[in-house]
Formats: sequence, C-alpha cells, structure tokens
Amino acid sequence: MSDPQDSPAPIRVWDLPTRLVHWLLFVLVTFSLVTGLLGDPSLIENHMLVGQITLVLVVFRIVWGLVGSPRSRFADFVPAPGRVIAYLKTGRAATPGHNPLGAFSVLGLLVLLLAQTVTGLFANDDIFNEGPLAGSVDKGVSDWMTGIHELSGNLLIALIALHVLVVVVHRLKGDNLILAMITGRKPRQDAAWEDRPYASSLLAAVLLAASGVLVWLLVTL
Repeated sequence: MSDPQDSPAPIRVWDLPTRLVHWLLFVLVTFSLVTGLLGDPSLIENHMLVGQITLVLVVFRIVWGLVGSPRSRFADFVPAPGRVIAYLKTGRAATPGHNPLGAFSVLGLLVLLLAQTVTGLFANDDIFNEGPLAGSVDKGVSDWMTGIHELSGNLLIALIALHVLVVVVHRLKGDNLILAMITGRKPRQDAAWEDRPYASSLLAAVLLAASGVLVWLLVTL
C-alpha cells in the first residue's frame, strides 16, 4: 500500500477570481441559453440583463488573462504548435493549467461568449423586444447582428457539450478537473511544474469594477 505522504503535494493553479468567473459564467450562460430557447417574452428582460452581466465577466476574464495570476494568463496556456505536438505525443501538458486542447476550448468559449453578448446588445426579435443598442444602428445591421447572435448561441451549445464531455473523459482517467476548478489546486504530476503565487485579489476587484463600468458606458451610449 502506498504511503499518503508519497502522493504529490497539490500546487496552486487557478486563483479565486478565475474560479468564480468560471462558475458564474456556467450559471449565467445556462440561464441565457435556456431562456433564449424558450423564447418566453416575460423572461427576455432578465435574459438581456444576464447577457450584460456575462459581458462584464468576459471582459474581465480577457483582461485577467493578460495581467492576472500566472496560470490564468493566456501566455501560460495558449497552444503554440510545439506545445500541441508535444502534448499529442506524450499526453502530458507543459504546465499544470489548461492543456493545449483545453486551451482551444477556453479560447473558443471566450470568443463565442464575446460574440454572443455583444451582438445581443444590437439584436431584435421583430416583435416587441430589442437589445439596448438596437436603435442606434440601421435595421439591416440589427437583423445581421441577430443572425450572428443566434448562430453563436448554437455554436456555444455545441462547444459547451464538447467541453463537458472532455471533463468527463478526464475524470474517468483520474484527472478531476471539476475539483481543481473548485479548490484551485492540482496534484503535481511533473517535477517541472512550479507552484506559482496568485495575483492580488484587490487587483481583480478593481479590474472587475472597471469592466462593469465599461459595459455600463457601452450600454448607455
């Protein structure tokens, strides 16, 4: 029987801001997709509000990917060709954060969420409801934005399903990504993996507030 003390010590991977944004997006996007598919007029106002909150979180996550904690930065996990090839050959990631294939999923989700939330501001349903900025553009532009909004929503559903499937596959292989996204820590699987400190939570709070102000200014133009 192996000694528990021989198990690799967990190291810090995803900071609290990254984890909170991840789970909040899960809840908000689920609500938005369900209400969008239902098409219930009584829920549209909440659908739009949640979309704007989602945009705040997406803007924050993009900025945090540039200046946040080391493992939350795009530079740590963006899949350069060499990393992808090495991962496909060995099955081992260069860092304890997102592996190259997971990185494609993260980037894809952020792009689709950005497209979904921004186009939603200009979208309309040709009946009673329209986004807060729909009146600021030509009707043809608004209709085009509505089409992109619907397309990105369908693509988002497909990518989320794939994302969940990959998480399940990793769990079956013994890699509990859900637990890691809750605790922020993962067992050290490679001696080269470093335990890096988290960025300041105060910095995260300031950036989140700035993201909220930016979206508020955009919506109230």
